[in-house]
Amino acid sequence: MSVQLPDSVRAIRHLLLAALLLVSTGGLLAQRQVTGTVTDENGEPLIGATILVKGTDRGTVTDLDGKFTIEANEGDVLVVSYTGYQSQEVTVGADNVLNITLAEGITFDEVVVTGYTSQSRRNISGAVTSVDAEEIAQIPADNVAEALQGKAAGVTVRMSGAPGGGVSLRVRGFSTINSNEPLYIIDGIPTGPRAVQDLNPNDIESIQVLKDASAASIYGARASNGVVIITTKKGSVVGEPTLSVDMYYGIQQPGNLPQMLSPQDLANVLWEAQKNAGLQPTHPQYGSGPTPVLPNYIIPAGAETADESAYDYETNPITRANKEGTNWLDEIFDPAPERRVNIAASGGSEKGQYYLSAGWYRQDGVVIHTNYERFNLRANTLFRIKDRVRVGENMLASYSEQVSIPGGIQGTGNAITMAMRMPTIIPVYDVGGNFAGTRAAGMNNPRNPVAMLVRNKDNVAKGLRLLTNVFAEVDLAEGLTAKT
Repeated sequence: MSVQLPDSVRAIRHLLLAALLLVSTGGLLAQRQVTGTVTDENGEPLIGATILVKGTDRGTVTDLDGKFTIEANEGDVLVVSYTGYQSQEVTVGADNVLNITLAEGITFDEVVVTGYTSQSRRNISGAVTSVDAEEIAQIPADNVAEALQGKAAGVTVRMSGAPGGGVSLRVRGFSTINSNEPLYIIDGIPTGPRAVQDLNPNDIESIQVLKDASAASIYGARASNGVVIITTKKGSVVGEPTLSVDMYYGIQQPGNLPQMLSPQDLANVLWEAQKNAGLQPTHPQYGSGPTPVLPNYIIPAGAETADESAYDYETNPITRANKEGTNWLDEIFDPAPERRVNIAASGGSEKGQYYLSAGWYRQDGVVIHTNYERFNLRANTLFRIKDRVRVGENMLASYSEQVSIPGGIQGTGNAITMAMRMPTIIPVYDVGGNFAGTRAAGMNNPRNPVAMLVRNKDNVAKGLRLLTNVFAEVDLAEGLTAKT
């Protein structure tokens, strides 16, 4: 079925179509190709600059010569942008050729130390990661290597968790059966990870991690596992002398500790294991009935009564059974404070600069009777003898004391391992107030972890380190300096 439109309606429709065609044709005629060149302030072409017609999805990028071509109407606004430069908006006029110059905006002029020289980051093609002093100061770390965790891409940090414990860096993975530690350079001095542990993080100006093989061209075979270059703070030529005081206090506590079996649950498991093995269940503490029975005393073994007045640690020890169960992990873990105080003074003039600091750090371990304490002194100075001659020194003195978690005997593990192996029916102390243990029959061979930690609390490892270098510099020519 078809409907015949009146002549008047058809005429109006034809007029509307003609009008729409005229408008669209006029628009197409008004649009034209606009070409141009995008350069920086020195006249160098910017490759890959983005040109976008504002308010549309039409855009293009510049070629190797900084040139571009884009479809645009007169009056359109072109938005020109390039990383590190200020964006610019240009209105299309009657001219079909545009020459656009972008001014530098956000630049990447960060100076990176790469060995015997310093370079601008944008001039480096190798794999380099940098961490500056502000990022390090925000992390309550006792160790510079810890401050790199999560801050340096591609760098893996492994920590023991113990106060003053060792930290391992992996820059290029595992490449040797010997040490996989990177080479550490502190103010030009090659050193090892122990020296980094004694370094005060507040004294750090910057850290550069050289990750690729090109580092070997500077430092040789020692750089096969990467290089960590640490530069400490120096005094300033301009400005007034400054004195800064930094203090930090925090609390650490363990979390998600495993739950150990109660004395009755452990006895039930032992009974079930013997039944599954086809044996008649029996135990010196729990008897030999159909179900295990918890005794009142584990020394004497499985006893219900004992004459506590006859107690003698050597000849007649007596230990009550803890039927409620001893939470050995709770006995050795406690929330622990962490404190840090640093005082630094810096200043200088055209004749010389100085940076002096003193720091104290103490970390108590979440394991009782473990701790780490460190005292730091630093002095960095530089004096100008003549316009082209300078002398200076970088000095670090560090003293530390550390009480670590004691290990077991015959490879049986440390105090934390012992806390998970100790039967919970054993109390911490016997009836005479001495440490209880597995002297009781049927209790296997773990050691009392609280006793281990108490007896080890005065076993202090002390360390004294002096790391210093004295140097002279002479400017031989512009960009060329000889340094001892």
